[in-house]
Amino acid sequence: MGGMRISGADRRVTIVTAASELFSTKGFSASTRQIAAELGVTQALLYRYFPSKDALIDAVFEHFRQRWDGSKALVLEAPGRPLVDRLSEFYLAYINRHAGTPMVRLFVRAALDGIDLAARYRGDLDQTVLRPILTACQRELGLPPPPQCLSRDARELILGLHGAVVFVGLRRHVYHAPIDDERHFALVHQVLESFTPGMLARIAASQDVVFQAAQPSLAPA
Repeated sequence: MGGMRISGADRRVTIVTAASELFSTKGFSASTRQIAAELGVTQALLYRYFPSKDALIDAVFEHFRQRWDGSKALVLEAPGRPLVDRLSEFYLAYINRHAGTPMVRLFVRAALDGIDLAARYRGDLDQTVLRPILTACQRELGLPPPPQCLSRDARELILGLHGAVVFVGLRRHVYHAPIDDERHFALVHQVLESFTPGMLARIAASQDVVFQAAQPSLAPA
């Protein structure tokens, strides 16, 4: 990488991309000297773009954060289509955002190494994934949308569905189960078909879960 003639912005992205691969396979304990050696750059060059290892780690996660376009939730509002199909299309976009990247392994490594991404990105997850799903479920039942700030119980309800979808990715990218793209999407659709009816029934039967005042979450995202 050190001999490449590229712009500063492109070099920064190249370092971030390489660092994400390194962190996902070897964890976050390496020193900046070791990181520079693994990435094929000098420590001085690494510091030119990132003043500390923490700054590099932050840049890696911000890079992946920017890959998700919250407007994808608009597919959940499309009229005349079964809710499960809309959820499947939504999660197809969600999964494709990290196609060809080590994001799933990276987030697992971060948790094992004590980097609290759940707290850092809780707001993003709530507003771009969980709340749009809950809103679509409310609309399916002819109910008004949930509060902007989700209650603890409502959040846990949608996290049950989200966690089941994410686990398919864990099986593929962390446990190395033989799951290709087609199988991945089929399994996610299967999860959604299984979970959605029960989730709708729970929402319909327990409006207090959805509309009570928001409470601080006691569990990680």
